[in-house]
Amino acid sequence: IINAITGATGYRITISTESDMSAEMYQFDIINSLTAGYPGDGPRLRYGTSYYISAQGLAEDNPHGIISSIVAIFIPNITPPVLGQAFSWEASKPPADNYELSVSLVEDFSALVIQTPVQGTSAPINMDELEFNKGYYWKVQGLDAEANPFGNPSNILFFKTQAVPAPALNAHSGEVSLKPEFSWTGVEMAATYLIVVATDGGMENILWQENTGNSSSVYPESATLLEFADTYYWRVSALDENDILLSYSTIGSFATKSLYPVIGLKPDGGTETMTPILQWEVNDKISSYLVQVGEDAELSTSLFTEQVDGNSIQVDEKILYSGKSYYWNVDGLNENGESLAGPSKSALIVMPSTDNIPLISPIEKVEVDNLNPLLKWGSLLGTSSYTIKLSKDSGFESNLIEEIVSGTDYAIPESNRLQNSTAYFWQAEGATEEKVVTSSLGNFTTPTSASLTIQKLEDEESISISNPIFSWDAVEGVSSYSIRFADNSDFSDS
Repeated sequence: IINAITGATGYRITISTESDMSAEMYQFDIINSLTAGYPGDGPRLRYGTSYYISAQGLAEDNPHGIISSIVAIFIPNITPPVLGQAFSWEASKPPADNYELSVSLVEDFSALVIQTPVQGTSAPINMDELEFNKGYYWKVQGLDAEANPFGNPSNILFFKTQAVPAPALNAHSGEVSLKPEFSWTGVEMAATYLIVVATDGGMENILWQENTGNSSSVYPESATLLEFADTYYWRVSALDENDILLSYSTIGSFATKSLYPVIGLKPDGGTETMTPILQWEVNDKISSYLVQVGEDAELSTSLFTEQVDGNSIQVDEKILYSGKSYYWNVDGLNENGESLAGPSKSALIVMPSTDNIPLISPIEKVEVDNLNPLLKWGSLLGTSSYTIKLSKDSGFESNLIEEIVSGTDYAIPESNRLQNSTAYFWQAEGATEEKVVTSSLGNFTTPTSASLTIQKLEDEESISISNPIFSWDAVEGVSSYSIRFADNSDFSDS
């Protein structure tokens, strides 16, 4: 009531379904107030229906004053639920108290598979009630508090259940033995599994297969022997109790351990002692190692030869001389002392000098293959630290790098990343108690910049996802790429 009537103690509200108030539906009184909610014990109003309301003042339960004008209201229709992905939906408008989910094999719902009440606006897909890889129809009906239909049901959608889950292979993280172990994540409805190993990715040349009730298996000695340094392929199929195929995994691959020449020789450059320790990487297929030191890269003249079981050896005194360069290699041997894969690549030993710091690499205008090259030099007896200078000019008037380092090599850090297609000069300086020694001048150039053609995203393209795919044309000879992102075009803050 927006204006009180003088002398009224209450008001009688009349509701009708007719505009002339000829069909009275309900009356209720408001006492000592100008507002009231619709009484809970009144007849339920219907959605999609118009109602007409008038008010009459009361004085001691008797009509008082003039009856009000008639006001019309409309209760809007119920908007049915809107279906999304199976089984989730948007609530009806207004929201229903509950919903009934119906799933059928046919569109007229004459072959119901599921019909269940649901609180909320989603229900999990329970594969105990459905079949894998089969099509179904589904709809949702809103319900009121008394489980009566609340408005019309949703539209009908079709969905197909997932295929039987496939076994998930546990990939091998590195090279494996000739009797590798395989494992996978199983499938709940599988009774057994069939594992197959082949020489090709098409799984046509099968070397071994086995049925097992476990989710792991070991390649047996009785199967065709695998070879070192080779790649093989495997797959696991899930079978039911009748050995009928349910699903099969993706095809996985694995590589057997390779026999290869010894690698990781150190030093390969300058050494700071007259009795250097020669080291290399261990290979568990090698029983012993034959170490050779000579004056040329082909080791045509051997100065030192020794067979050892471990992966290091120290050269004795008076074998190698100050200021000279030597080469060395290692050959891996089997238990019979026979070479397994031939000798390693020869490594360099530059012995310490009393009056010279020889530059090893890069020198003589060589083009390096990256923008963070490794600078290597020979050591100076009497010192263990060196000042390394790098500049674009041979006079070193403006140095890009001037660092004091220990050891006999220095990698250009990422913070001082060099420029493409540029010539650089460098030198090393060391000081003993008697003198300061400066190396000769080293010079090198950096590689030219490869021109990349971007495929996508296109310039100024708008995207609506947070993980877009970027692609570009491959460049021959380039094994890896660096991608940078920034919110400014000069990439000063990438």
